[in-house]
Amino acid sequence: MMQRIFSMIGRGRLMLVKDDKDVQRLQVSEGNTGSDKRESVTDDIAMVGLFGLSSNAPQKSEVLLLRLGGDRSQTIAVGANHRPSRPTNLAPGDTMLYRAKDGARGAYIWLKDGVLQIDAAGGDVIIQNAATATIKASTKVRIEAPKVETTGDFVSRCDGTSVSLNALRDAYHLHKHTGGTISGNTGATDHDV
Repeated sequence: MMQRIFSMIGRGRLMLVKDDKDVQRLQVSEGNTGSDKRESVTDDIAMVGLFGLSSNAPQKSEVLLLRLGGDRSQTIAVGANHRPSRPTNLAPGDTMLYRAKDGARGAYIWLKDGVLQIDAAGGDVIIQNAATATIKASTKVRIEAPKVETTGDFVSRCDGTSVSLNALRDAYHLHKHTGGTISGNTGATDHDV
């Protein structure tokens, strides 16, 4: 009886993840605190995660296991931790959503006191399928980039008398200067030269 009670909670090392169904399935190596010595490999363990958060832990992550009545055939995984990629030194109240990359921490979203920091780790940031994306800032919006592109128009003063950058450009090119020759081309505008 005591053996069943002691075996209700276990710890192991993640060996394999199947992430193609509605419930993630794990292969876990158990032994002395999950080491590979005297290992006992268990397949097809259901991973119970938090609602709204999905992850695929790297191999060798530590896994916390619960067994109904201490029965190994009734094992579920309830948590995983990958020590090399886990963020450290967060302040009380900080939260970070992070990704492991090449055995270390990669891209992350960090909610810390006074700052929401997104680090794409050299990758792209994509916001998609939004009817309207709004940025509200009390001081300014600053973009540090060698180029800013848009596939549409820029409109300023959109809540008042709006001004379209495309309309300004079109009006600029239609505007003609008369009464002179510019660069030897009679009738040319100074914007077309």
